[in-house]
Amino acid sequence: MNPQTHVILSILLLSGAVGSVQSQVLDLQPTCMVDGGSVRLRDIAQPSGDLPTLWGDRVIAESPAPGISRSLRLADIATALHAYPDMHSIVLRGQTEIKITARAQALDFEALDRALADYMLGRPEWAGRRFRVTRDGMPPLKTVSGVLDVDIQSLTPSPSTGDMTAQMRLTINGQSISEDGGATTVPLTELRPYWASVRPILRGAVVSAADVEEHWVAIDDGRRFYPAADSIIGMEARRNLQSGQLFAMGSLAAPVYAKRGEIVRVTSRQGGLTITLRARALSDGRRADRIACVNERSGRRMYVRLVSMREAVLDDMEEVGS
Repeated sequence: MNPQTHVILSILLLSGAVGSVQSQVLDLQPTCMVDGGSVRLRDIAQPSGDLPTLWGDRVIAESPAPGISRSLRLADIATALHAYPDMHSIVLRGQTEIKITARAQALDFEALDRALADYMLGRPEWAGRRFRVTRDGMPPLKTVSGVLDVDIQSLTPSPSTGDMTAQMRLTINGQSISEDGGATTVPLTELRPYWASVRPILRGAVVSAADVEEHWVAIDDGRRFYPAADSIIGMEARRNLQSGQLFAMGSLAAPVYAKRGEIVRVTSRQGGLTITLRARALSDGRRADRIACVNERSGRRMYVRLVSMREAVLDDMEEVGS
C-alpha cells in the first residue's frame, strides 16, 4: 500500500474495519475558506451539500486567524473524525494536505458598541454608565460577508465573574452568525471618564477648564489616569502633554501659588472682622501649602496657608514673632 492510499484509508484502519463494513467515500477539497472559530466537515467536503446534517457540523480543527492560511493533514482529519462513533467506516479521499484559509473580514465591533450605546440610552437604570464589547472575549462566530444587524435583548451580570454581559442576536443578511443560531452572550468592559487634554500643554502651564475634556476608558486601563470625578483645574503640568493625551498620575502637581519674594495677599477673619494685609513670601508654596511670610507693614513673621494664586489665609489666626 503506497503512502497516499494509507492516508486515504486512515479512518477505516483506525477502526480496524477494512473490508467488513460498507464504506462511504468523502471527497475533500484541496483548499477551502472558513468562517468562525472552527473548521467543520462541511467546510472541506466536496460537495458539502451531500453530507448528512449532523456530519456537516462535525469539528475538524480550530480555524486559523482571520486572513491567515494553514495546512491540515488528511491524517489529522481522519483522527478528528474517528472521535465520532458513526464515522468509523468513512473513507476520506483527497490530497495529503488541505489548505485552510479564514476569511479576512473581522467582526464589526464598532457596530456592536453603537448598538450597545443606543440600547442603554433610553434606559434610566443605565444612566451614567458606559460599556463596550470586550474584543478578546468574544465567543466563536461565523463572520460571513454582509451587513451586520444587532438586536440586544438584555444586559445581565455573568454568574461566574459578576462582569456585565449582553445577550445579542447577531445576523448578517438575515442569517444568524452565532455557533448555535441563537442569541450570543457577549462579554462587556465597563468604562469610566478620565481627563484628557484638548490641546498641547507645556510643562509648567496651569491647567484650565478649556484645556481638558472627558475620555471614557476601560476601568482596568484607566487606573493610572486622573478620573473625571477629581478636579485637576488649576494644577500645574509637570511634563509636556499632547492633544488628546490622558493625564497620567504624577503628570500634574498642585500649582505654585507663591514664589519666594512675591507679595501675598493675606486675609484674616477674627470675630466679625475681616482683615487684609500684604506679606512677602519667604519660600515657594503650592496650593494648600503652609509657608512663612513677613508682614510688609510690621515686619513680623506669620504662617499662612495658600488658597489661590498669591492669595492666603492666616493659618494660626495670629502673627508669629520672629
